[in-house]
Amino acid sequence: TTIGSQPVAFSLISPAMSETCVALDAKLIWRSSTDPDGNDIMYDVFFGTDNPPMSIVSTDQSDTTFLPDLVDNTTYFWTIVAKNESGGVTQSGIWSFTSLKIPPVVDYGSVIDPRDNIEYKTVMIDGKTWLAQNLAYLPEELGPSDLSDTDPRYYVYEYTGTSTTEAKATDNYGIYGVLYNLPAVLNGSATSSSNPSGVQGVCPAGWHVPSKAEWNELESYLVGEGFTEPALPLKAVCGWFDGGNGDDTFGLTILPGGAATPNFTQIGMRGYWWTTSDWYISMEYTHNRIRDDGKGHPRYAMSVRCVKD
Repeated sequence: TTIGSQPVAFSLISPAMSETCVALDAKLIWRSSTDPDGNDIMYDVFFGTDNPPMSIVSTDQSDTTFLPDLVDNTTYFWTIVAKNESGGVTQSGIWSFTSLKIPPVVDYGSVIDPRDNIEYKTVMIDGKTWLAQNLAYLPEELGPSDLSDTDPRYYVYEYTGTSTTEAKATDNYGIYGVLYNLPAVLNGSATSSSNPSGVQGVCPAGWHVPSKAEWNELESYLVGEGFTEPALPLKAVCGWFDGGNGDDTFGLTILPGGAATPNFTQIGMRGYWWTTSDWYISMEYTHNRIRDDGKGHPRYAMSVRCVKD
């Protein structure tokens, strides 16, 4: 008995190849195949943690989606076999993805910045209350896009216009907030190495820009609590390049928002935060140290985290 023609080649759609932080309720989705003879196409779903996946979790289904049972922080492999009534088969490629890592439950507070009514999550670590998000305050007009050592400058990553409304509509603004040069950070105040800094700067009333000493105090606390890689409990569980995600133990949700120096650079790979000591703090995807060995040019634009007075 001869075999009929094979189903037409098809491709997988979602989750994307090597995608990370995939939601636990994500469906497997693939493109439909067709049969040259006009016969119906049925699909077998192979899915699991082995590569190649050997377990058939669904067979002879007509739908081009499947809802698997996912466990957090696990890498899965999947492939689909299309079959027709005459015995012809065509297999897709094998794709992999990694499910979302669920962070610990955190008791968040909140604060509203009265200047623009943005509400921020807050967390308390070692007796100090921090914004759990990068500051996102923008003035009414962004102003010039050139760098300046003396005049305030505000940037949203990869946005080159002057409209605050347009800038706030970008994904980078929603995720990473605003990048500020040092004059914008200090907002007319002098630099400070005190702990606490005493410099409100660009932060809302009742809050201040932390000094280098305050970041160092946070790092010392984490090391004292047994975190030998002190950036690991601060980094977000998603959003860092090439497996550089953290555990977000305290809910601070540190994200790699990059910088402007003058070109926009390092988003997804590295984050930079100004201090009032005119030094910056940085974290990167390649390791879990908190670096404080950078004395930044005032014209460079970086993120800001505020601390409650």
